[in-house]
Amino acid sequence: HGAKGMLYNYGPIGNPNNSYDAGFIYSHVGSAVVSDVFSGTGRKHKDVVAKIKKTLKPQSFATGKVFTIKNITEHHPEGVGYNVIGILEGSDPVLKEELIILG
Repeated sequence: HGAKGMLYNYGPIGNPNNSYDAGFIYSHVGSAVVSDVFSGTGRKHKDVVAKIKKTLKPQSFATGKVFTIKNITEHHPEGVGYNVIGILEGSDPVLKEELIILG
């Protein structure tokens, strides 16, 4: 589609797992902005999302809106993140090497 950017909404918080794409602007927006984007289009956000999930295809349409967004962000390619929050070593000699993973 040649999009230059994207507004996305994953609920009350943004998705911290976005990949970096130089020159492509994207921003998490709250539900008030989503409502404004869809206002006057004759479409409902939930219906468009449902159709995308069903067809796995974009549902592009003109909104007639102009947005100005300012984000101040930093890209840290050397940054490393981990999902381990702690390790509790077991005391049972037989089960000591077993792992329980909570996600």
